[in-house]
Amino acid sequence: MVKSTIKFTASKEQRPELLRILRPLVDPTQSLRGCVECFLSVDVRDESRIWFITTWSNREDLDRYIRSEMFLSVLTAMDLCSRPPEVAFEDISSTQGIEYIKEVRSHPEPTESHLAFSLLNVVQI
Repeated sequence: MVKSTIKFTASKEQRPELLRILRPLVDPTQSLRGCVECFLSVDVRDESRIWFITTWSNREDLDRYIRSEMFLSVLTAMDLCSRPPEVAFEDISSTQGIEYIKEVRSHPEPTESHLAFSLLNVVQI
C-alpha cells in the first residue's frame, strides 16, 4: 500500500476556496480503482492546516490517479496557497490493528529499577 499526504497551510482568506476545491474530490477519489481511503481533515488546533490524504493498494493505482483529470483539482489547490504544501508518499509494508495495542500493553516497559536489578543478577551469575 502507498499513502499520499498533502498538508496545506492556508490563510484565513484562502481556506474557504481551498476547501471548496478539495471537499468534492473525497467521494469520487474514494471510488477509484485501488483507492483504499481518502479523507480531508482540518486541524482543530490550527484551522490553517488542512490535510488531503489518500491510501492506495499499490503504486500503479496512485500513479494513475496522479495522471488523472481529477488530480488537476488537487494541483489547483496546491497552486492556490501562498506557501508550498508539504507532500509525502509513504510505502506501507505492514499494518496492524488493535491486537498490536493489546500486545504492547501486555508487556510493560521495564523501569530503571527493574533494569538495575536485572544487571545485578547478571553480574552475580
